[in-house]
Amino acid sequence: MGLLEILGIDRSESSYLAEQTKLINWFVRFVLMRQPPGLKHSPNNSDQGDPLGASKIREALYQKVKDAVHSNDHEVIYKVTLPWSGCSDKPIYVSRRQILINRSVINLLGFYYKNTNKDKWVYKFGEDKYFLLQITNFGHRWIRRKENVAKRNIVKKMSVAMIPWEEPFPTGIPSRRIQNKIKCPNFSYELSVVSTKAKKDKVPQFQDSQVFELNQKHTQEPKLWAWIAWMKLNAKIETPREYQPTPGLQKGLSSYLKTSFDEEDQIAYFRSVINDNDKLSQKLANLFDFLWSINAQFMERLGCERTEEQFVKEQAAVQLYFGSILSQLRQRKGNLDSRAMNDAAQSLFNNPLLEKLDGLMIKGFLHSKDSKARYKLQNPERFILVKTTITTVDLIMAEIVCNILGSYYKNQNLQKWNLLFKLDQHMFDFLIRISSINSNRTMHSFYRGSLFPELKSHNLFPWKKKDEILPRSLPQKVQNRFRDYPGVSLYKLLEEVD
Repeated sequence: MGLLEILGIDRSESSYLAEQTKLINWFVRFVLMRQPPGLKHSPNNSDQGDPLGASKIREALYQKVKDAVHSNDHEVIYKVTLPWSGCSDKPIYVSRRQILINRSVINLLGFYYKNTNKDKWVYKFGEDKYFLLQITNFGHRWIRRKENVAKRNIVKKMSVAMIPWEEPFPTGIPSRRIQNKIKCPNFSYELSVVSTKAKKDKVPQFQDSQVFELNQKHTQEPKLWAWIAWMKLNAKIETPREYQPTPGLQKGLSSYLKTSFDEEDQIAYFRSVINDNDKLSQKLANLFDFLWSINAQFMERLGCERTEEQFVKEQAAVQLYFGSILSQLRQRKGNLDSRAMNDAAQSLFNNPLLEKLDGLMIKGFLHSKDSKARYKLQNPERFILVKTTITTVDLIMAEIVCNILGSYYKNQNLQKWNLLFKLDQHMFDFLIRISSINSNRTMHSFYRGSLFPELKSHNLFPWKKKDEILPRSLPQKVQNRFRDYPGVSLYKLLEEVD
């Protein structure tokens, strides 16, 4: 059913039942063709005229189905936590048998649709992996069906060309537009599948030796921070439940904020925020969503897709790094009250990154009640033309996240950092570029077809892993995408709010 809806067919339509019937009839024939020749209902000469390669593929596919049907392995090997609001908090446990069944079903569907009409297959999915990813992503669409009515209506219009599936395309199909869409798919789900057998990684220890500091010439411009904030607001990528802020981290944040004031009247003024656990939790969760979303898009542009296991591991490491930064901010506050500071304390006090984050955290968490709309930005690629409102708190969150990510990636692997960015400012410019790519499907298509394969080939993640075979420099076309200042041409898309 999900695949038919991806093709634009609802259950209420007559074509839905017709397509399901065709698939079932094909599956019955497929199974009977594998039965012993003397068995009743088994077709004679079932493989006659079938190329040797196709016969081997059919046999392998049949074996997958057979393994799934006869499996009695009910051992739970994965736990799935749905990361979307509106879903149950209870995780879903998946057994080895369920994995085998899912695998056989996907292979059967893929084999049927691709071999029944390869032209439509290429038109709709491009590559085999995008067939799997679109089905995986369907769960997210199902949860948010009410929000995606207009998008479904557009897909529905295209179903005229897709169904009946076995028939050739009608004339006049805009194939180029669809193919561009295939090359740059926007998948909204997060990888929230945890192996029950996997060993827990060691908690990393962070010892920063490099300081991340942005050029104030460009970063003082709020419009640029608005573009980075838009990355999160437009993508609607949420932090999975298992990676939400812990009570310990929230307690540390509360302790840090309480030490940020000397005057009793200041403490009283902000007590409504500091002592309100619900408010503080909501603000911290918002920061984590910014951190997760922007880092997700940053990693994707460097060749790490959200379907990869390393994606979640790197995200978790970044969150732990934020906890380390928060701990340093607390120590820094405590040292300011001391008459004498040792070398370590002096280093914290003189760290420009911590000084910058200290001011941003105070503004973001304590002054946010004064937040107001600053900009509106309309995405021309949206199915419904809706303007996204960007507030002063959004600008602050974007600046906090940019500094945290910059410091994390620079300190965890300076070799890779220098290969890609060389200068701290180039990392900031790259985030602006990511946002501009997201707003333009043509640019997105160019990136997926040209730059993405180049970066993916270098296997940059795990980021901390030392790599002896990294090139001394990237091709010039890639360097240009990392190190060119985006300019002010993006400003015209931002509308200031009076």
